[in-house]
Amino acid sequence: MINFIKSFFAASENKIDTNRDAFYLADKIIELQEKVKILEEENEQMRDVLSDIQNRITSIRPVVYNITSKENLSEYTLGDK
Repeated sequence: MINFIKSFFAASENKIDTNRDAFYLADKIIELQEKVKILEEENEQMRDVLSDIQNRITSIRPVVYNITSKENLSEYTLGDK
């Protein structure tokens, strides 16, 4: 078991594998950078859409009802109290 742990943490002797791993990591970094760029663009678009929706909501004017009645409204209720 100790030999397994030592071999796990031992430095890599094979330079080809080390180079291959380095290129693999570089490729993954490039992929992640591309994904980050795409996500930043989507985030910008999402902000624009949300800003547009917020502007539309704030531009809605409340409806004002000018109801006048000559009859006595005291007999009408909003339900049982």
